[in-house]
Parts: sequence; structure tokens; C-alpha cells
Amino acid sequence: MPSLASQTAATGVEEFLRREAVELGSRAGADQNVWPAVRAGMRLAAVAAGVAFVAWLAFVFGAPDVLQAVAPRFLDPHGDHPPYSKLRIEVSPAGGEVLYGGQLEIRARTGGRPADKLWLVMKSGTNTTRTLMFLAPNRSFFQVLSNLRERAVSFVTDGKARSR
Repeated sequence: MPSLASQTAATGVEEFLRREAVELGSRAGADQNVWPAVRAGMRLAAVAAGVAFVAWLAFVFGAPDVLQAVAPRFLDPHGDHPPYSKLRIEVSPAGGEVLYGGQLEIRARTGGRPADKLWLVMKSGTNTTRTLMFLAPNRSFFQVLSNLRERAVSFVTDGKARSR
């Protein structure tokens, strides 16, 4: 809708009345103090931004394990990410190369909640093998894979949580 100040009238009387109306409106608007009305909205927006910032800080510093589980899903939405769990499983070696027919020892350490049993899951082509890992005296788990002949992908799981 065009404003009254930008329009022109057809007759002289209409033009005079239009200019008077614009002048009267300009004088009435010049005397208005709008800051009290805007201040409440600005205060509300600042409080909302502050609460959101404090909640974000609490999330980052109060639950870093949740952030580590959720962030990869946003950064790589099509990737394979393990489900969130209080159990953290660290596997070494993270990636290994073996000569044809050789062997590889996989070790896993747990953190967070305790784990009674861990399984090593190997996927090679269409085959999937699940093998129980042994508990070492230092509370780590291990399994030796021997006679490896094909490229494989592996992860360690307790049935509910899994390694990367």
C-alpha cells in the first residue's frame, strides 16, 4: 500500500488537505518516544539469547560425550555412526594392514560403564563374523585374528554400544 506522502491529488483542494494530513502526521510522530515499547522486546530477545547461550555452554561442558555422539551426525549425515552409550570402547589398532594370510591382534579398552563381555565383529564382503574377545589381566579385551586373506571392516560391541 503506497503511503499518503508519495501520492498526488487530482485537485488543488485535495492536494492541500493531503499535505496538511502528512504534516500533521509527521509532527505527531516526531513527538513520540518509541524506545520504551522497543526496550521490552529487546530485553526479551537478549534474555532469550543469553539463556540459549548458557544452555549451549552447559551442554558442551556438562555432556561432552553426548556432543561427541551427536556432532558427527550433523557433520556427516550419511556416515556410519555408533549409537550413543555411556560405554566408550577404544580399539587399537584403529586401522591395520596385514600381509596376505597374516595375523592381527585387536585390543579394546572400555570406559564409562563397565562391560562384562565384548565381541569383535568382522565384515568382509557379504560375510559377517562375531567373535568373543578375551579379558586380559589389565582389564582390556583382546582377540587375535589369523589367516587374514581379504579386506575387512571391524568394530567391537557389547550388544548395545559399539566402537567407531
